[in-house]
Amino acid sequence: MRRTVRQKPDMRAVLLALCVAGHPASGSALELDGGRATLQFGAFAGETTFSPFRVHGDALMLFGQTGVQFGATYGSDDLTDLHVIGFRNIGRRWRIGAELQSWNDPALAGADLVWGLRIRYSDAGGTVDTRGGLVHNGPDGAFFVTVAMEQNLTATASVRGMLHRYSTNPEAGDFFAIGLGGDVDISDDWAIYADGIWSLSDDYSTETTGATIGLRHRLNTSHSLFAGLSGHSVNGDVSGGITAGLSLSLDRPGSDTMFDTDPWQMQLAQIRH
Repeated sequence: MRRTVRQKPDMRAVLLALCVAGHPASGSALELDGGRATLQFGAFAGETTFSPFRVHGDALMLFGQTGVQFGATYGSDDLTDLHVIGFRNIGRRWRIGAELQSWNDPALAGADLVWGLRIRYSDAGGTVDTRGGLVHNGPDGAFFVTVAMEQNLTATASVRGMLHRYSTNPEAGDFFAIGLGGDVDISDDWAIYADGIWSLSDDYSTETTGATIGLRHRLNTSHSLFAGLSGHSVNGDVSGGITAGLSLSLDRPGSDTMFDTDPWQMQLAQIRH
């Protein structure tokens, strides 16, 4: 499970993250375990104006060991994305769920629905979040599998990674993607973060990469400022941008137990899928 003093950087431009948690009165059957909302403006892959912007949020409701997670994203680039995940906790470390995702994203070439299976494992050292889904209204037989992990190496360093595979029966547009990133504290208040993603189509016709590197300054254990540089390349056509933002966390320790509904900060959508 992630340490609460560490804020995950975003590869897109400007991030405002609000994490909220509440407790009902004693005896209530419903507990609002945790929530997350982000407001982002701006620039990736050469877009240096404050447009487009995206708003993303998650909310988690628990009924004993069973729960429902809701996720939603809205973007000025004609993006709407909704997730509903019903799940069951298995012991203290495992969470297994079924997901329904609906969206309207031009980057996804007309596909509008996903039925998915989610499995999440977490312990004090890190998390592994897996997602597999069948794509509706896309190419025949389209499906994908994503595995994302994060591991605390030491008290001052963590690493994260991602594997993604998209496949269809016609084998048109099939590709895989690999993401790597990490954080290293360089003082009590400052940290360096870096993330990268690489994608290659099965027919070798399209190669896409994206990367960001920057500094984060912790104002306290729940607030931080970050700024960095990002780059994007499609078959050698390179562009760049600037990332900057403010992260606010009102999370209580141990409440960051949600499935990821914004995998690799939407980089999969930005590269092609």
